[in-house]
Amino acid sequence: MLALSLPSGAATLTGTGNPGSAMASATVETFSGVAAGDYSTLTLGNVTITGVDGTFTVGGDYADTYNNPGPQSVYNGFDYAPSTFRFDFASTVSAFAFLWGASDFNWTLTAYNASGTALDSLVIGPVYGSNAGDYFGIAAAGISYATLVASAGDFVFIDNFASTTVPTVPVPAALPLLLGALGGLAMLRRRRG
Repeated sequence: MLALSLPSGAATLTGTGNPGSAMASATVETFSGVAAGDYSTLTLGNVTITGVDGTFTVGGDYADTYNNPGPQSVYNGFDYAPSTFRFDFASTVSAFAFLWGASDFNWTLTAYNASGTALDSLVIGPVYGSNAGDYFGIAAAGISYATLVASAGDFVFIDNFASTTVPTVPVPAALPLLLGALGGLAMLRRRRG
């Protein structure tokens, strides 16, 4: 469900269910193949997740609860660190979203382009003990990275991180030939005129 459309073409993504279904051709990282443990940085496919001010845990202690379908998810510790996550994309994306659980306070999700300009921001309110599959994300052209920042100490879960990579549009092979022919015609017309 697209919730808010901004003049820049950015939009927030919110809903329940599989966040990958909110975008075309999404890649979904479930954390299933990741060794359980604490991480300061974790790269899966196109996304690198960083705990800016502390380590986070990948584990299955809370599978099937808090919007965490399991078998594993990312969560911060009971010391509420990290209170800031950063998501860096190896290739720019046009949209991303993730399952979000157990939050008791507001968190702010902001997407940025490569030059650090904010493209859109979303305040994610508390979902508490919901297990309805609440997901949140942002859709905008040219997302290079995003931050997720807590307003207060909070214990949270992230699972099923979905993103859509911006496809590269190849130049048709005939285009340079067409441009060359048009240039030649323009030169010929200039000589005759």
